[in-house]
Amino acid sequence: MKTFVSFFLLTLSIAFGQNSLQISNGFIQLDATSQNFEEIKAKNNQVKAEFDPQNGALSCSALIKDFHFKLSLMEEHFNNHYLESDTYPKAYFKGKIIDFTPAKVTTTGTEFVLKGTLTLHGNSKKISTTIIIKNTSSKYILETNFDVLLADFEIKIPKTLTNQISNTSNIKAKFEFKISEK
Repeated sequence: MKTFVSFFLLTLSIAFGQNSLQISNGFIQLDATSQNFEEIKAKNNQVKAEFDPQNGALSCSALIKDFHFKLSLMEEHFNNHYLESDTYPKAYFKGKIIDFTPAKVTTTGTEFVLKGTLTLHGNSKKISTTIIIKNTSSKYILETNFDVLLADFEIKIPKTLTNQISNTSNIKAKFEFKISEK
């Protein structure tokens, strides 16, 4: 009986998930640079993402410790004091590209609205932003760029550093999904 249940669940996951494209090398950049201080940017090239071109569903997850800064001290503070990566090890996004159909996507890029929920630092917030999607015949390239208010995710900046760290962070993301040949 256990084998039958396992086989049934595997069959369902194949039947319902065969249109999804997955990657584990997506890119996200965070930028909380203040006008009055040096650059505060982190990059993560190990973001897991899934895109279903049949219905426009998009989800991704990123390990907080995979964000890297040019200065190791910034990275240490980011993980230990601001994002508390031992307590909140991942950031997640789950959403849908509104009115998406593959036929609308061009090689130069088509603009869509992306709506979903971003979960960061143990807090979730609804996000609505623009996403550009290109179809190069061998892959879909998805790019977005939006700002989040750190207070919305209960990320606290000490008063002594409010002039040095922005109270918003710009998030840029880029995902390249190879289109499988049938």
